[in-house]
Amino acid sequence: ERVLYGNEGLISNTQISVSGGNEKTQFYVSANFEQEEGIIKNTGFERRSVRANLDHNISEAVHISSHSNYIHTDSDRGFSSNQNNTGGSVGYTLAMTPNYAYGLLQQNADGTYPDNPYFGENPFRLINEAVNSQNVDRFLQSLSVKAELFKKGSSVLSLSAAGGLDYLTANSLIYFPNYMQSQKSAALPGDVIHSMHESLNLNMQAVMAFNTTVKSGPGLFILGTQLGVTRFDHKTELNRLRGQGLLPGQTNVGNASRVTPTQFFTDVTDVGFFGQQKINWDDKLIATVGARLDRSTRNLLQDEYYFYPKASLAANLPNFEFWPTDVFDQFKLRIAYGETGGLPAFGQTFLSMQNANIGGAVGATASISGVDPNLKPERARELEYGLDLAFLDGRISFSGTIYTKTVSELILNLAPAPSTGVNSVTTNAAELENRGIELSLNVAPVRSRNFNWNATFLWWKNDTEITELKIPAQYNGFYFGATRFEEGVSPTAIFGTKPGVEGRVMLGNFQPDYQMSWANSMTFWGNLKFSFFWDVSQGSKLINLSTLLTDGSGNTVDYWDNYPELPERFSQGTATTRFLEDGSFIKLREVSLQYTLPKDLLNKAFGNTVRGIKVGVSGRNLLTITDYSGYDPDVNVTGRSTLRTSVSIVPYPPSRQLMFHINLDF
Repeated sequence: ERVLYGNEGLISNTQISVSGGNEKTQFYVSANFEQEEGIIKNTGFERRSVRANLDHNISEAVHISSHSNYIHTDSDRGFSSNQNNTGGSVGYTLAMTPNYAYGLLQQNADGTYPDNPYFGENPFRLINEAVNSQNVDRFLQSLSVKAELFKKGSSVLSLSAAGGLDYLTANSLIYFPNYMQSQKSAALPGDVIHSMHESLNLNMQAVMAFNTTVKSGPGLFILGTQLGVTRFDHKTELNRLRGQGLLPGQTNVGNASRVTPTQFFTDVTDVGFFGQQKINWDDKLIATVGARLDRSTRNLLQDEYYFYPKASLAANLPNFEFWPTDVFDQFKLRIAYGETGGLPAFGQTFLSMQNANIGGAVGATASISGVDPNLKPERARELEYGLDLAFLDGRISFSGTIYTKTVSELILNLAPAPSTGVNSVTTNAAELENRGIELSLNVAPVRSRNFNWNATFLWWKNDTEITELKIPAQYNGFYFGATRFEEGVSPTAIFGTKPGVEGRVMLGNFQPDYQMSWANSMTFWGNLKFSFFWDVSQGSKLINLSTLLTDGSGNTVDYWDNYPELPERFSQGTATTRFLEDGSFIKLREVSLQYTLPKDLLNKAFGNTVRGIKVGVSGRNLLTITDYSGYDPDVNVTGRSTLRTSVSIVPYPPSRQLMFHINLDF
């Protein structure tokens, strides 16, 4: 581990920006170059970007804005996480290889690498000879126009129109030379995958707004009305070519014995109409009502519009005459309700024919999946109550929110009787409920000429439960465990096997009992700023399958001597409890110290040439306090999966970073 994960890479981030203009036109241009070497040799990341913003007043009533951004990235990802015994993972290979094999695996004098006698690949050859890279070009452009169509007194009618595009191309290369140990045993040694991903997002929005102020007996009413339309288009194309049985030194699939092409296309259009009315009565009561009509080509009924309302009400009690005290700067009560839709996954609402060879001729067979003809988009309804407080001239402020979010018409797959010939039917099958609380406290314990301290505390939790299920209860299996869809059960609960207990039982939950953070900022003498940020998660469980690999190969650190619990762990066999661990942690995410040179010192040294110089140092991921035996409990091998959020299989380890900063302002 010290050798394979011990590369101390250099990180650099350089940015230059220029801004200026006059009363009619303002511009901002910046360029950025970022480079980071990974803690595994031959891994890293580079990013180059250019940004240009332009704002222009055509007249007093018409304003246009343009924002452009071009980004190019190069990533050398390396090989980590699970590879299912193929040898194509540094962590997997390391788990299977004992420490004393280090000397046996070093590069030979002729530049070759010896084979690994303990597993299917030499990790040093994997790091230095295999390739897993990606380069991405991305261009973002937005253009907006705002015009005042009518203005009289406090009444203003305006039209805002905006559009934008996000265009991305990504080219990836994965390459295993034919002479690698893991390839020698393959039927066609030498493996390469070329992937090209192209994505285009277009969005347009137009809003007509009317704002006016009405004076009446009860007071002043500020009214705001909005009507608008939006459109979003998304197109994706993925082309992948895999070549196996490569000629030596070749990565071109034309030099492969077997070529396997894969293509995937998506084309989605979403259209929506919305309206909103806002009423502000003397900043005492603020009410908003609104609604949306949305349709999408991802819905089964592509031309049908679905209605989603919203409403909110806030009361600033200190602004009322009956309020008895001046202690509070703010005492706001608020309530809000809103609905939104959840779209099916692309492809869920249509059936695909399957290729078939029928009597030597090209043919097709019917799909073995089906779609409920009454399928609707998922609908989320959220009701929240909140309280905002501030007192002592804003030195203490508090915000609290309690919410209930219900997702109905949850889209799942129903498994019909085998006699139907259909494996699954996409249908609206469930309802789940989220109940949560979010608290925020901001305090300024010290405010003085030479020392200021500001601290922010955040605390939140969420509990999820399936409240209705129209299909039979089912497990969703994964890596020695499962989640379960069942009424009265959390969909993030972990079910698994336990020694001496028959069947699967509930063992914990991926979702934490609560999470919190603590951010602090301290300023000394107006020039020296010290800040740090803590992150806390408590009560979650995770499945550490790195343990499966190291235990199974006999390479767990201090295999027997210092681990009296190991015999008990081995007695559990492949039970889920053997790999289940507490995922709680306390992390010092970031610490920074910055010093701004005094203005009079700069004037003496540089005159009016330099307006500001700031120097500093910062660190990230400096400290993690946890009982978890792996690298990092804040991990998920399943990526963006919402139901399996904490499964670890020899991931790329997190790294500590130390950065030195200098900022010059001319």
